[in-house]
Amino acid sequence: MESGGSLKISRCPQEQGNEENSTACNHIENLELDSAESSAQDSRPFSHKRADKEGRSEESKKASSQVLASNLDDTLGSLIPVYSQPILKKTLISKAYLTYMELAALEEKCQSVEHTQAAAVKDPTPPYDYWETLMISRRRLLLEHLHFFLITHHPSAPPQLRNLAANHSMPARMLQHGIHSFLESLQTREPYNKKHMLEFMHWAYLIVALLCKTVPAFEDTWIECLGDLGRYRMAIEDEDMRDRDTWAGVARSWYTKAADKNPMTGRLYHHLAILARPNALQQMYYYSRSLTCVKPFGSARESIMTLLNPILGCSKASFTQALPIDACFIKAHGLQFVGDSVKEEQTTEEFLSAKAEFLESLSDHIGRVTAKWKDQGVWIAVTNIAGWFDFGVDDNALRQAFLIELSEKAKESVSVAPKTSAIDQPDPLQPSATPDEISGKLAQLTKRLIFKNARLLFNDTFALALRRVGDKNVLSHVNTKLAFIVSLISNRYISICFDDIPWTEVIAFLNTLLETETQIHQPSPTNLLAENLFPAGDERPDELPLPEDYLSRGLIWTHGFFPKNWFDRERDEEERYIEHASTARNRTNRILRLGYALAKHDRWISYDDPTHTFRVSSKAS
Repeated sequence: MESGGSLKISRCPQEQGNEENSTACNHIENLELDSAESSAQDSRPFSHKRADKEGRSEESKKASSQVLASNLDDTLGSLIPVYSQPILKKTLISKAYLTYMELAALEEKCQSVEHTQAAAVKDPTPPYDYWETLMISRRRLLLEHLHFFLITHHPSAPPQLRNLAANHSMPARMLQHGIHSFLESLQTREPYNKKHMLEFMHWAYLIVALLCKTVPAFEDTWIECLGDLGRYRMAIEDEDMRDRDTWAGVARSWYTKAADKNPMTGRLYHHLAILARPNALQQMYYYSRSLTCVKPFGSARESIMTLLNPILGCSKASFTQALPIDACFIKAHGLQFVGDSVKEEQTTEEFLSAKAEFLESLSDHIGRVTAKWKDQGVWIAVTNIAGWFDFGVDDNALRQAFLIELSEKAKESVSVAPKTSAIDQPDPLQPSATPDEISGKLAQLTKRLIFKNARLLFNDTFALALRRVGDKNVLSHVNTKLAFIVSLISNRYISICFDDIPWTEVIAFLNTLLETETQIHQPSPTNLLAENLFPAGDERPDELPLPEDYLSRGLIWTHGFFPKNWFDRERDEEERYIEHASTARNRTNRILRLGYALAKHDRWISYDDPTHTFRVSSKAS
């Protein structure tokens, strides 16, 4: 959804049509037959459905009329006690069958009515009862979905019944046919139907919020849908900007919860990028994150152009919201993104000029915004790193190297512990390159001028931050970039030259940081550096994930960097970005340990135990 435009929510492919409905009914009938055979009380086959269906229809009509009345909250709430009482297995199966039949019929009717009436109504302002009729049918469809989920996930439901919703894509069908398609139809006729949109969104929000509490098996889907509804609500609010900001905050909160549960899913960061307006730098960060996480969202490559085109001068739209320094930074990366930073085998003046303008203003900008650069510095670091990965191009050799490593670790984990959770042990995208091919592909990548430009922008920004010795506001930026370098060097498939990293500045920064830390807290430098980068088990219980850990979680290069259970130590969601006194010290210690991890390679820098100082390695070229 772009400002002033229509909102399109990308969804997974779904099972649809009569074949799908027939298959689902057959599955339920098989369950019914199994139940009938095992029941001593009633061995009737599925032939008693007609009598039950009549009763169910009356219940459905009664419930629908109540829910379509005025007090939606009370009516929906009254459904929960009914579906939490003990129910016989065969009764549940019967109810599931009847509910699914009504649901499927309503689903088909909704699609048919919408297509027929949309073609028939030529007036740009169709009659009031047109939308009213469609809205009532959508409400009934959502209510039937709610009944179906409550029945199939009843405490007494057998596993086969519980699996029906997932096996037949019921959450996706509910969202697509029950919510998104209707809202998109309404939005094409805004502002004539704003009242209907508000009323329906309130209804849909209640249904999904209720499902979030009562059917946690699909909690991830419900949470993301609540974010979608918040975005819709924000999009149509054009009168009260405070209400618009409020709904943007609601959507942002739900998407953040969804991203916490699925940090490797790029689609969620794409949604957050849209909500980041008018903060152009934050938008660029979220788009970069969406494209370079473990499961990138390809559509973000199109959406990001709404941010880049005005800055690159490719559209007439004005872009007055971006600060000049942010515009220069985004322009440099935008030129890289569209391939215009190189022309005739040479770096273009336009790219070099944008980079120079950004760097000339950066030090003063950091001094002016002070603590705000703790977050901004991470946004810049993540975007700089995205340039190394060609902003998510699938055949990028670095991405392939990390995918190979992740794939191998996943196979090892499955053989050792096959019951690990999906979040901790994902099924990474299969690499398109083999281990034997990756070395040659990396060699080709390092020769590309666009890749050299990406490294130049990364290193020049890094060097400037490192020269601000003593400024705690640059520590999060330094931490993120050192983590990336350690992650690269730790990957056994990545063998590229790192001589262009500003090692002299890194060494000076580390030595000053180590000296300051030992003077203030008086720890033994040897003990401090020798500790593991991350605490294991119950070690160092006061050491929690840093704010920048959350800001880089799920990226292709951080997935193997953070320990599996690292984020189990998380603070309350409200406090994770608060800078406590312990945050600064833990960040300092992390940076020093990262430096020590690099020094142990003794390739670019080394550590001298007698003098407790970092220095240039004797093996450095």
